[in-house]
Amino acid sequence: MELTQIFTGGMHIQHRMHLDASAGGSINAKTSEEVKELIEHMCRNEYNMSNERTSKPAGMLLLDKETAYQKEIDLLKRKLEKATLGAEVKKVHEICDFCHENHLNGYCIPEGISDEEHAKFMGRPSAYSGWRDHNPMWNQSSTQGTQQAQQP
Repeated sequence: MELTQIFTGGMHIQHRMHLDASAGGSINAKTSEEVKELIEHMCRNEYNMSNERTSKPAGMLLLDKETAYQKEIDLLKRKLEKATLGAEVKKVHEICDFCHENHLNGYCIPEGISDEEHAKFMGRPSAYSGWRDHNPMWNQSSTQGTQQAQQP
């Protein structure tokens, strides 16, 4: 038995099919010298292809994407920390949209009212502010009207 027959006989079926396809048919139809040349040619091609794939640019370190993203995030964090260390915090002044004074909206003092009157007004809750609150006079007037009608 020849060496090429032993070699091809011990191959996995997938590799043998690859060899048959490269031979242009069955490898058994080739002489042992042709098989040897074909295998050597395939090995040289494979060696050249693997060298092309693994070539790296000179002087550059290639990182996987996750490591590159992590490095970029760390760099951005450092830049952000440097930027916020020197930043000044300025007080925000609320300006009324109606009178353009230095207070919140809704706190305008109408003209002609003193500060004391305004303070008294702001401290007094409205009698009609709740949804259950109603005019107390309505109930009294309706009962007085029915009492007057019944008294004659």
